[in-house]
Amino acid sequence: MDINRLRWMTEAAVSRSQKELSRDGNLEESRAEQVISHIPNLTEAAARTGKNKAVIMDITAKDYERPSQCLFRAWDWRVCKPEWLAGACKLVFDYCQEAGLDPRIEYWHEDVGMKTDGFYMVVHW
Repeated sequence: MDINRLRWMTEAAVSRSQKELSRDGNLEESRAEQVISHIPNLTEAAARTGKNKAVIMDITAKDYERPSQCLFRAWDWRVCKPEWLAGACKLVFDYCQEAGLDPRIEYWHEDVGMKTDGFYMVVHW
């Protein structure tokens, strides 16, 4: 392969990847802004029913990364710590914390259906 062609192809690949990374960051920010914009309505609806917390976001597997030491030894899989959050979920959690909304990560479980457990982000008052 021609050395100049290799250089050009490599530079083009790096440029594409950097653009995708930038776009993904913007998508995460947009997702976070969308979740944050719904918090007032979600908390109002929960308060009307006498609750002292509101679920503001589902936390999916792409929203957090469990440290490697938790993968290879006995670990309570019902735990998701705030420092493990990533992307939009981290942005929302940090925003809620800064706003004094007492965000927490809660584990949920159902005995039926395909998806039987997971995590929610909730705010408390």
